[in-house]
Amino acid sequence: MSTTLVLGYDDSPSANAALAQTLTLAPELGADVVVVFGYYISPLGGQGAEDFRGALEKMGRRALARAVSDLGEAGITVSERLVAQRPADALLEVAAEVGARLIVVGTEGENPITGAFLGSVVLKLVQRSSVPLLVVPTTGT
Repeated sequence: MSTTLVLGYDDSPSANAALAQTLTLAPELGADVVVVFGYYISPLGGQGAEDFRGALEKMGRRALARAVSDLGEAGITVSERLVAQRPADALLEVAAEVGARLIVVGTEGENPITGAFLGSVVLKLVQRSSVPLLVVPTTGT
């Protein structure tokens, strides 16, 4: 039975820190990796929502391609998921689907009050995940 890690990835500095940690951790554990990019568009998006969706999907595909390339070059078995849901929901859903042993995400170390108002992905995962989390800090922040 293989171990699967789920990596939340959006090509941000914090996601790159999580990717770097995953590049170290996955081989040590003999784990496969599923890279997830979750995005959400409000149903009240109005005019331009489809253009915005297309731009987010393009950004997500580009981010996923980068992470998949880096992980694949390291010899890690990797797959990707572009999920049209809020990022925390996307990560939790994929983790449940694949039976993940760990969810890996990065953090900028934002202020807890800001996170509460803006809906920090990490905060939501901490509150709702039944899968262990590895929250990787961004270096230099």
